[in-house]
Amino acid sequence: MTSKTIALEAINKIIQDMNLASNYRACLDSVVAKICRLFHVKRCSLMVLGKTKRLTIHASRGIEPRIAKQVDIKLGEGISGKVAKTGRPVLVRDIEKHQVFKKKQENRYFTKSFLSAPLKIDNRVVGVINLNNKTDHSSFNGEDLKLLKPLISHIAVIVKNALLINELDASNLALKKRMSMLNTLFQLSQEVIRAADIKNLFQEIIANSVKLLDGDSGSLMLYNETNRHLEIKASVGLDRNKIQYAALQNKRKSLAHWVAQHGRPLLLIGSLKQHPRFADLDCFDHFKSILSVPLTIRAQQSTEAPSSLSVPLSRNKKTIGVININRMGKQVPFSQKDLQFLTVLSFQIAMAVENAELLMREKRYLHELKETQAKLENAMADINEELKMARHIQHNMLPRKLPDLEGIRVAAKYIPSGAIGGDLYDIIPISGDKIAFLIFDVAGHGLAAALVTAMAKISFIKNIRQDDGPKAILERVNEELHVQLDEESYLTAFLCILDRHSKILTYCKAGHPPALLIRSGAPTPEKLLAQGSFVGIFPDEVYEEKTVQLSVGDKVLLYTDGLIECHNPDLAHFDPDILSRKMADLVHASPEEIIIALTAQVTSTTETRPDDITLMAFELLDNLSN
Repeated sequence: MTSKTIALEAINKIIQDMNLASNYRACLDSVVAKICRLFHVKRCSLMVLGKTKRLTIHASRGIEPRIAKQVDIKLGEGISGKVAKTGRPVLVRDIEKHQVFKKKQENRYFTKSFLSAPLKIDNRVVGVINLNNKTDHSSFNGEDLKLLKPLISHIAVIVKNALLINELDASNLALKKRMSMLNTLFQLSQEVIRAADIKNLFQEIIANSVKLLDGDSGSLMLYNETNRHLEIKASVGLDRNKIQYAALQNKRKSLAHWVAQHGRPLLLIGSLKQHPRFADLDCFDHFKSILSVPLTIRAQQSTEAPSSLSVPLSRNKKTIGVININRMGKQVPFSQKDLQFLTVLSFQIAMAVENAELLMREKRYLHELKETQAKLENAMADINEELKMARHIQHNMLPRKLPDLEGIRVAAKYIPSGAIGGDLYDIIPISGDKIAFLIFDVAGHGLAAALVTAMAKISFIKNIRQDDGPKAILERVNEELHVQLDEESYLTAFLCILDRHSKILTYCKAGHPPALLIRSGAPTPEKLLAQGSFVGIFPDEVYEEKTVQLSVGDKVLLYTDGLIECHNPDLAHFDPDILSRKMADLVHASPEEIIIALTAQVTSTTETRPDDITLMAFELLDNLSN
């Protein structure tokens, strides 16, 4: 049988086995096994030339798997590297006599002969196949090379196809991973929406991330905004000691802190302790000039070394935390693709974390808002109760009906502004023919003003009944209220006492608008002026007392400043001068008519009424009239 026929039969068997092979590695292992049987060798390796122009063993016989995984040869280096670079096979019958390779002799060759041939497609080298250690200890010869030459082109095609199938499988796997990632992101977005507890959401994020990257453990770390320390918010596969150690590292430098500080993804293969260059994290500052480039530290060359991925979580150019995924060394270390995958995922994780925190913040805000609203409603209920009480107090302090006074006609009107004020009027008969007419206005509104009004009324009535003049009454009331009231409480007042027998009106005013005297037949009213400051401010205030002689038909109008503070669209302010002109038109009107006219004026033309309005008017009649 010719070498060509033998080669063809071998190729047919290889193709048959390739069709039955379950995956890329099984296919190449089948090729190597057939070559070993065909050439009766104990050692054979099939090397593939990668995109980085380096040769790595993808299938072998007679070589320890641990050693085979570590082989990584540059193009042009060593026997296989030179074969790949030149594209020519090499047959060495005796290494010791070969000028180029005699220095490469090693103990692994128990014969002095080997055969190395390039695998080419369209004159392009895709790999190298190496044979040595024949079972009968003989050397390779020309017949072996002649038999190998027709095989290598077919093996190259098989290798290429196997690589394409492997890349397709890898693409399918990557696609599945991406679909899984998209599904995870969708689940995360849904979890953010329905998350009742942000801790559960963080745990879901790290659990899915570790699962996607076939990791053994992982942690999600976020910055504490108060002390700017990284804290583990959720973890998978980490025991309590490691979590406590991570918390301790907050006081020092750690790998996660370096990643967060520089904003760079990091792939670590092996342990930093095994790499003297990176034993101290300060040396990372060397990379500050290329911060945009992910950093890979290969501290250990083993294909089963522990590895870690550490990627910053960033939103709006601000690092909010770090995600860490680890493999313990019982599987292939993480690769650059894994790092890229986690980096892409980190953007979505950062968004999910930020959205979750915003959602939780909004929930807390809404909860606080509801609590505040409840407190406000309770406070409003208390205020309304206070206002109700204040209205009750104020209503009870106003005269329920005007007294019937011999020789005097009286009319009065209280117009509330909406808020509870401190206006009050009263008519107090004194001994004999004397009658006191009192009107005052407490500063402020609400329950406090109503209470001050009550205190003031009690003080006024007590002192008026002592049958003194207005001056003495006002000064005693001022002294009493100065002691009882705080610094911000005070009132204005106008007090006049009419002696019906003598028709003399004695009056004082304490910071109050002057009363108006409308004399019978006079064209304009007179202002009843007197000196005197507010009640309750100065303890030793002296009030000026004045008298005026009245005649039958004379009328007096007392009012609070709510009347002259009204905003009138036509008259700007219903001030005392305007009030005097208005009263000139009411010279012949009765007290009731005066009150009705003024009430109609302020209620029909006033846009806003900032204060209560109190009006009281009385007219002196002949002794027989009522």
